[in-house]
Amino acid sequence: MRRSNAALVLLLIAYAFAYVDRVNIGFAKDGMQHSFPLSDSTYGLGASLFYAGYLISQIPAGIFNEKLGPKTGIAASLLSWGITSFLFTIVDSENTYLLLRFLLGVSEAAFFPAVILYLSSTIQTDRRGAAVATLFLGVPIGMSIGSVMAGIILSFGQPFFGIQGWRWIFLSEALPTVALAGIVWRYLPSGVTLSVTEAASGKTRKHDYWSAFKSGLIWKLAGICFLFNFSGISLMFWVPSMFLDSGFKSHMMTAFAFASPYVASCVIVASFTKLKLLPLYSLNIFSICLLISAVMTAISVPLHSASIEFVTIIMIVLLGGQTALSIFWGFPGSILPQSQLAAGTAIINSSASAAGLLGPVTIGFLHKASGNYFNALFIISGSFFVSCFLFYVTFKPLRTGESKKSLANRLHR
Repeated sequence: MRRSNAALVLLLIAYAFAYVDRVNIGFAKDGMQHSFPLSDSTYGLGASLFYAGYLISQIPAGIFNEKLGPKTGIAASLLSWGITSFLFTIVDSENTYLLLRFLLGVSEAAFFPAVILYLSSTIQTDRRGAAVATLFLGVPIGMSIGSVMAGIILSFGQPFFGIQGWRWIFLSEALPTVALAGIVWRYLPSGVTLSVTEAASGKTRKHDYWSAFKSGLIWKLAGICFLFNFSGISLMFWVPSMFLDSGFKSHMMTAFAFASPYVASCVIVASFTKLKLLPLYSLNIFSICLLISAVMTAISVPLHSASIEFVTIIMIVLLGGQTALSIFWGFPGSILPQSQLAAGTAIINSSASAAGLLGPVTIGFLHKASGNYFNALFIISGSFFVSCFLFYVTFKPLRTGESKKSLANRLHR
């Protein structure tokens, strides 16, 4: 028990750094645009190219994790994305920026599937849902730390030791990530801690990939995941610019406003770590979070020029979206057969990558075409709403008393 808890804490820290890595580009954008030609559309394209590299590398990463083990996949991914993040400190052109964004996605591709595979093979079934919920605390923690750290660095204004602030953002994230790769390799337990029955059954080692691809439930979850990630990932990359355009003049104020919803989400998500992840109230909370995000995003459109009102509303949107994300990833492990968990997680995670590929670049082109974020915010709102509707329809039988087992059997057909 103590060993698995220590492993979970280490994975949580590593997962937090994955989101420090993803949020820093939004704060570095303004500095990069002052250092070399970088249009909003190219910035958006680069943000999306991360997910192109991530998506293309999912199958090779899955093979890598299966052949060499999840611990090796986690450590190798940390090392490679730490080195790639370090290379961002010398970016001086659009082409280099685009290339490194793609390579960063390739570097991170093995990480999340390896973590899920590790948890499924080392954490007992009755604790796995709580473990996944705990892991996802790393998302708001990483987003909070990354944004506040970027705000502090940028608040100095002048280059430090001759290095511009936006370059320090990447450097301050890259070095700890490389160090963390060594810590994971050295200290992450690799022994199986399943119960005797589970270990003997071999359930964690036999994966039925073909049946996962034929599962209607997995593809429904993938569609839902695509839609709300389209909105959530788009906001992650563009909210700092939205806040600055609405009237915020301080990078520090922007950073704290951006981080606050993620800090609040930590508190909310922590309350789910000891709860079963598919009771009625979790389904309802997920739906409500998405609905609130959809409605509040739509309300924010005419308020874009009123900084305080706009920022407050978008903070609520971020809180709802992040809370929904953390709850969502408890569902696959709760209702998918163990034989389909690895492949099902890869399919669902790939849909999130596809959303990340399309979302930021779409927002970038819409902003370039119109000069504002009105149309982009309407699309984000609509994506949240459709995701909420599909989720409600898919899981409505649970609200009328159908058991989880019969629901899963029916949805798989």
